[in-house]
This record gives sequence, structure tokens and C-alpha cells, in this order.
Amino acid sequence: MKWVFLTYIILNPLFFWVGVENRDAQQLFYQLSSVILFSIGMFFNQREVKQNPINICLGVMLIAFIGAWLRTTYGWEFALNYLLGLLVYFTFLRTIKKDDIPFLINGVAWLLILAVVWQVSQMLGFDPRGTIIRNTTGRVGRNAFFFHASSMGIYFAQGVPLLLGVTPFGLILLPIMKFTECSSAYLGLGVSIMFFYWFRKRILFWILLPIILISGVYLTYNREAFTGIKMRLPLWGFMTQEIMKHPMGHGLDSFNNPVIGQNKYYVNAGNDELIVLRKKNEKEFDLVKGFTQKPEQLHEYDNPHNEYLWLGYEVGLHALIILGFLFYFIWDRFRKCRKRPLEVAFMASLIAFCLCSIGQFPIHLARVGYMLPIILGGFVIMTEED
Repeated sequence: MKWVFLTYIILNPLFFWVGVENRDAQQLFYQLSSVILFSIGMFFNQREVKQNPINICLGVMLIAFIGAWLRTTYGWEFALNYLLGLLVYFTFLRTIKKDDIPFLINGVAWLLILAVVWQVSQMLGFDPRGTIIRNTTGRVGRNAFFFHASSMGIYFAQGVPLLLGVTPFGLILLPIMKFTECSSAYLGLGVSIMFFYWFRKRILFWILLPIILISGVYLTYNREAFTGIKMRLPLWGFMTQEIMKHPMGHGLDSFNNPVIGQNKYYVNAGNDELIVLRKKNEKEFDLVKGFTQKPEQLHEYDNPHNEYLWLGYEVGLHALIILGFLFYFIWDRFRKCRKRPLEVAFMASLIAFCLCSIGQFPIHLARVGYMLPIILGGFVIMTEED
């Protein structure tokens, strides 16, 4: 079964290779590949899945997602993706052994190495898919096979900590982060590396701490990586108020496709002003906030770039409470386990994913979010009592 999971790990981001780059197509491939993986897993020997509070929280969260879908009956694909993620997670628990984990991490390592080679090739003006990159703006595509630089940053942020569990040479991949322009990925990777070495090599923690701090400030301060977060802060503040007003949530996909009486969000490209319109009917919107000056260009928000606010806004405040319990049980499990390399590596990778979710939306991106059930499954397996 480890070969099936390796194929799943490799093919999801490499679906880009066939030339299909949009989110919906990659989401469809994630859905199909997850169903196939679950179906194949039924023919393999099954390990007993021990009852633990992490699994209970995941089940309760599924109920919350179904309830959010029933509010408007929109956004069924979000509930489906969550359900498929659970199927992948439980298939991992039932069919993968501890001895298989290093093999799968090595597969992630080779995928990251391929991304670096792909990136270098693109910087030289040629895409391995056979496309000559014609550069007319002074910038060459810098996203390997992840379609977007921030997606590449998120994948490296969650992948490099896993590599540290099997080899210290994972650190040689860090220079690629310069091209990701994603402050959340910088934060996630930096904190996860420090977390790993705090428990494994305390001396390396103190050696790397100033290097990572200086690098993080250099890469983030007054750059595009931080500009996006500054622009979205008014949106996050307004969404927080909306979550308090509607603690039961607005329904799945309500942020991007509101029903009558719900809000649609834009930003004025000229001054980063938040503009909020409330849907009056299928064709008309009322102004709720913004337009203090004539906009140069309106940009539509299709996602708040914050998974926690998205969860509270669409699913409800109770979903954040469930998530809080899930975080507690994960940490409690880590606190009680032996701090061997792989145990710490999986916890560090989960931390990286959670921090990336502050300023990005990795759960909504199939090419990076598909790894979360595998990382969580690996963490649960490695922290089981011997």
C-alpha cells in the first residue's frame, strides 16, 4: 500500500504536468485520486484504528461541515473534499505501518528536489513540459509545477520539516523559499525548523535562530510577501465582526458566492480600501462599506486568505471551537510521546501547515492541501504507544 500512497503523493501536484493548472481541475483530480486510493486500500490488510479524541474531533467537524452545507445547499464540494480527506486519513491509519513512513518521506524529498530542478529550468527560460517561457515583463515564472509561487512555498514549508526527520540535508532546500513571496510560508517553515531543533538538537536551535530571524525579516519587510497581508487586514477585521454577528456561520461557499442578504467583498486597488456590498437580489447589491474615493480598479476577494476566519465565517464559531479541541488533543498526544526524529518532524510539519493557514488558504488548494490527511495520519501512527 505504501506504493499506492507514494503514487498519490507524487501525482497530485504533478497533475500540472498535463497542462491543467486551474484550481477546479486540480480539485477534481484530488477527488478522483482519493476515491481510487480509498478503494484500493480496501483490498489490503487492515490495521486496527485505535479510538482517540483526534478522530472524534474530526468526525464532529464533518457534522459541522454538513450542517453548514445544509444552510444554503451551496458549496457541497467543500464538504465532499473534507469527507475525502477523512477517507484518505483513515486509509493511511489502516494500511500504513511505521516502517513505511521513511519510504514515503523519501518520496516527498524527491518531489521537492524535482521542484527545485523545475524551478531552475524555468529561470533559465524553459519549462520541462516543453514550453519556452517568453519573458516580456522582466520576470520569469518562479513556481515550478505548483502554478503559483505561494503554493510552492506552502508545500516546501510542510515538506522540509518532514525531511529533517530522516536527514539533516533537508536544510539545503531552504534557498528556494526566496522565490515564493509568501510571508505565511516563511513563518511556517521558520517556526517548524526551530521547533524541530528545539527538541532534537538544541545547539542547532540557537545557531539557526538569528539566521532564520534575519532571513525572515529580509524576505518579508516591505516586500510583496507582506503587502498582501497588510491589504487584507481590514477584511479580516470585518469578517471577525460578521462571525460574532452570525456565530452559526453563513454556509459553505458563502464568502465567494453569497446568497441574498449576504456580503460580497472587494478591494480598491488604488488605496487598499475594503469595499463591502450586500446582495439585494440576483442582480443588485447595496453598499455596506467603502467607496470613500473613486476606485482605480476593483479586485474581488474569492477567499479571505485565512483558513481560520474562513472556517468561522462559513461553517460557524462552533467549528473554531472544535478546531481548538483538535489542536489541544494533537499537542497533548505529542507532549506524551517520545521525542524521536519522526515524531517531532510530523508535529513540526503540522505546525507549519497551521501557520501557513494564517495568511493563505492551503486547504482550498488541492495541490498542497492533499498532504494534510497524510501528515496527520503519519503523526498519529508515529506517536502510537509501542
